[in-house]
Amino acid sequence: MKQKIILAFVVTLAVVGLSMPFSAKALSGINTDDIDVKLYTKQGNDWFRALTKKTDRKGVLHVKNVLPGKYRMEIDEDDEETTQYLAVDLRMLDEDGRRLKDKTDVDLYVYIDGVKTYVKTEVTDDEGWMRVGLLSFDTEYYIDVKETSGVKKKDGELRIKVDAKVDDSDWFQALYTNTENGVLTARGVLPGKYKFEAKDAASQPFILKARIFDEKGEKAKNEKVNLYVYINKVRTFVGQVMTDDDAWIILPKMMTDMKYKLSVD
Repeated sequence: MKQKIILAFVVTLAVVGLSMPFSAKALSGINTDDIDVKLYTKQGNDWFRALTKKTDRKGVLHVKNVLPGKYRMEIDEDDEETTQYLAVDLRMLDEDGRRLKDKTDVDLYVYIDGVKTYVKTEVTDDEGWMRVGLLSFDTEYYIDVKETSGVKKKDGELRIKVDAKVDDSDWFQALYTNTENGVLTARGVLPGKYKFEAKDAASQPFILKARIFDEKGEKAKNEKVNLYVYINKVRTFVGQVMTDDDAWIILPKMMTDMKYKLSVD
């Protein structure tokens, strides 16, 4: 699953290109239209594939709920071109997994010979979307969100922090949001371990609505998902549920202050 070799790239062209302004209408890639992009992220010491998604007809990769951190993009050899750059349209989260609700500065870095090098500062729109063009494949980037966004308390709802551990990664905070009518909605949930913490209360029940991705970062449509809970550090099988045609599952009677594991058969 992991491919840790970072290929060489043309540093000067990449840095100059990244400094060029891109409006939403002008945003486009170069020789990257309608191709599958594998998006890898690094949490702790481990890279894992977070998403596999096709670009649009302009060569733009659209991704929601992107945490600050290290990223790289890869494509299949059959899709490689001599001159090729990707454009991205990313809806950013802050470092605590909260949606950005105001215009926010986001710093972009690239690693050159292992050294993190500042490239530019982008400003999101008021819904947290950041648009950048001329990104290289097989190149390591770092995205740093400068501000944090709060989660307001809602009457009758829980504020829940979700910590995740995927593959051999460290634990990281993946999401912080309110329930809606008692339902916590999480998109792009990879196989792994998860902990749910209620901000304002002790252990509380809630319903989890999750869109499940498999270990290749692809939607797990009509797949079997196994749910486990850890009781006194012992993993106990809870049950199995099928995802629907769009990879969603609903898990009732989940509890905060409990650790769970999800796996895809």
